[in-house]
Amino acid sequence: CEDCEDTLRVWMKVGGELPREAMELELKVLEIIMEVEGRGILVDQKKLELKIKEASKQVEFFRGLAEGLGCNPGSSKQGAAVLQSKGHRIYYNRETKNPIINEEILRMAYADEPFAHLVLNFRGFQYQLSWLEAIRDKHLGQDGKVHGRFHQTVTNSGRLSSSKPNMQNPEPYLRDIFIPSNGNVAESADFSQIELRILAH
Repeated sequence: CEDCEDTLRVWMKVGGELPREAMELELKVLEIIMEVEGRGILVDQKKLELKIKEASKQVEFFRGLAEGLGCNPGSSKQGAAVLQSKGHRIYYNRETKNPIINEEILRMAYADEPFAHLVLNFRGFQYQLSWLEAIRDKHLGQDGKVHGRFHQTVTNSGRLSSSKPNMQNPEPYLRDIFIPSNGNVAESADFSQIELRILAH
């Protein structure tokens, strides 16, 4: 209800300023989105369980390697301590004074450090596991489908985004848990630099 009320307030304020053609196009897309959400996307549950087991094994493997060094791979402070013990410079947040051990820092500042790659692998498989388990435990309907939400107005680029779950970010390795329903086929298309190509045309 809050989403509808907020949308109505925005429309009452700026609706008259929007080009009619743009509004008509968005409404047509909205009809398609509503249909996609209602129909849902079928999940191969056997493949889902298999991938959960595979990701879980990898998480435990890399966790074990890190714990062998006396480190919890999910802890930035402990990770920083290991890197410092290996002679690396540590970067800190100016406000919180906490060490910065994010993906960008690990890949750029510690590119030649095996421990950095260990942490990156752990985090990568941990993300995969969390995403897969959320599909199974939170988003999978009784019909064996995921009825996610697609948003037209969230991204700055104007592209669609999705949530509950996010079905756009997972690696291709994970996307094949989504399969077409009986009698349908799945198609994939990606237009490189489509916005610039439209402007050039």
